[in-house]
Amino acid sequence: FLPALLAAALSGLACAQEAQTLPPPCPFSGPLVPGVTALPSFSVPLTNGSVFVHGGANDTQWLPLVVIAISTGDPGAMLAISDDVSYDSFLLAGPYPTGLVMFCADEGTDIPIAIEANIRLRMSVLNFSAATKSAWLDRIIFTPASAASIAGLGDFISAWTSPFLRIITPPIPTRSDSHAASASTGSDSHAASASSDQMMPSRPLALSRIDGANECFMQPMSFEVDELAGPALVGCDPLARNTSSMAAHFILVRTTADCPASSAITWAQTLAPMAKGVVLGTDTVVMMGRNCTDVFYDDPFIPTAISMESFDALDRLVSAQSPANINFTYFCDTGYGFVADRTGIVQHLGWRKVNTLMFFAWERSMHEYIAGIDARRASASTILPILPVNTTINPAAHVNVTFSSSQLRASKSAYFEFQLTCPSVDDAVCGPWDRIVSATAQCHNVVTGTATQAVEVARWISPFRRGSGKWMTSAAALVALAGNGSTAAGDDDDAWTCEIVVDVCCELWTAQLDLILTLSSDDGDVQNSAALASRAGLNPFQATPVVYPNMATTFNPSYNANRTALIVTPPGATQAFLFAFISGHGANPPPPVDVGCEYAPTSHAWAVNGRGSLTKYNTSIVAYSQYMLAGTATGCVDKIPDGVIANQHGDYPDGRNGWCPGWSVQPVFIDITADMKMAAGATNTIEYSALSYYVGQPPEWTPYNASSSGCGGDIFMSTLILWA
Repeated sequence: FLPALLAAALSGLACAQEAQTLPPPCPFSGPLVPGVTALPSFSVPLTNGSVFVHGGANDTQWLPLVVIAISTGDPGAMLAISDDVSYDSFLLAGPYPTGLVMFCADEGTDIPIAIEANIRLRMSVLNFSAATKSAWLDRIIFTPASAASIAGLGDFISAWTSPFLRIITPPIPTRSDSHAASASTGSDSHAASASSDQMMPSRPLALSRIDGANECFMQPMSFEVDELAGPALVGCDPLARNTSSMAAHFILVRTTADCPASSAITWAQTLAPMAKGVVLGTDTVVMMGRNCTDVFYDDPFIPTAISMESFDALDRLVSAQSPANINFTYFCDTGYGFVADRTGIVQHLGWRKVNTLMFFAWERSMHEYIAGIDARRASASTILPILPVNTTINPAAHVNVTFSSSQLRASKSAYFEFQLTCPSVDDAVCGPWDRIVSATAQCHNVVTGTATQAVEVARWISPFRRGSGKWMTSAAALVALAGNGSTAAGDDDDAWTCEIVVDVCCELWTAQLDLILTLSSDDGDVQNSAALASRAGLNPFQATPVVYPNMATTFNPSYNANRTALIVTPPGATQAFLFAFISGHGANPPPPVDVGCEYAPTSHAWAVNGRGSLTKYNTSIVAYSQYMLAGTATGCVDKIPDGVIANQHGDYPDGRNGWCPGWSVQPVFIDITADMKMAAGATNTIEYSALSYYVGQPPEWTPYNASSSGCGGDIFMSTLILWA
């Protein structure tokens, strides 16, 4: 049910916005801001009558700690705790072996008590075993105290603001008559003044947004009633009004039983090229404007959703042709929670894209992945620093590192631990784009001077507006380079110096990179093909770059031409592995392709000496979910347990072609020994080809029509043959 839920909740408003200045972020008051390591000590009364005590930053037994602060003024949060699907998705994602989840509220005692009752009920409905129920209840607590009154933590929660609670409300003037009385919501504490030369003095009407997003609205932003295209459109009938009259206007769209919010959002998208903005009237809390993040889009499209009561008041002004200026502004409110990671560092929970408790489960799942990385690091036999913490990688970072080939061979597995960090503590000002972060290496023997070619040894993608990420990925390529030609443990202990370059374009990021060596061949925490590369490769001793006569990246009808490489088997090799980083990018497709290489599924195949391209050496067989789920509504959000950063900005949930925002690009790793000529000096042919698959518009996203004509973008690929 979750993919269907997300497909509706995330149905794409590919929205853009006017090139105006971003509104200033809500301030963090006091010393407790994102990035602090001193999580305060606090005590919490629980609904069962006991008291939970947290000892602060040194009390690591309850870390990571996710605090969920439900605000009664947050319609999205209130929806999340009133929906059975919300509870079910949250519970089915756990329980977690470490850490703690705490529910509190901004006022009263009823909300956490009701949440606890619903969680217990849903666990029974889901037929959880007694052991699973107990495991969950050991890791989740409920406090009847108001969030502001929790001893040692209340001031912290009150000072903490979350990106999606920079709420914007449009106050409009109403007549001093029965219309004003009937339209009033009674919520004027956050309303600002609005003016009209032809209206009698009256108190303002606060129109509360119910879509939870603010970043589509740039400041200052306002419009006159006469900028509206006319009375509200009813339902989703595109013939309801002449679309030519919509240009340079704001459009009101009224939901109906036959045109619910999910359908209206999809229809509003079709209005985007013709309108300045869309205001949706609905009584269902929705999330809109997930791409409206910054000033980089060319075409303005400003959507929002307001309650039907507020919508009626606005529609009456339009119908009466009452001139008025409607100003959208925002105010800061208590946030929806925070997380303290395993080291006690306090961080954002990210950007809430869906009004379900799954938002918190995703964040918790991400920290469980990081916990696995930390555990792997703790069991490492050797940690070799490459980039020290907070190394700037734009401009590129260059470092020379010397490795002992015998030390590398003595380990059973080798992988990179890479941490990417935004210099700001506020997610809202971190990089808004998904950028390729690449590590290349060129090694030479200190004694003989023998040098390798410079090759890519790792690839990552930066996240959308999240402050940091940490990943593990195979270091098999670097191991092969830093021991080139050493085939056995009895060989001389050669020293290899490698120049390693880590680079990212266009945005400011810092990084830390370590090479982790372990004596265990169990790489359970290294995901997918990377695990195979570091243990099945058996410490490769040499790497041969695969170079085709045609190395073009643009995937068009000529992309597959001249893609045969000749590979010579080195002395001492008994195994051969294909090791490749492949990711599709770009969104300028020719007809009839409709999504571009970023979102189009692709498959990549190799024939080894004329054999195996369809039956064995094909990404659709060895890495299906990495490439064939491109364009699906949940293709990347489903990979959070594998390391994708949770709750990013933008359209991060959608599946990508071989990658995800905020993730390491997993290398394709295939054992091709069976079809290689393994005699020293033998020549082998490696033939490569690719197919793309057209996809339908959301919500179908169904791959069909395999084609060699391409997908209107680029395939960035680097390929090695690793020898062992």
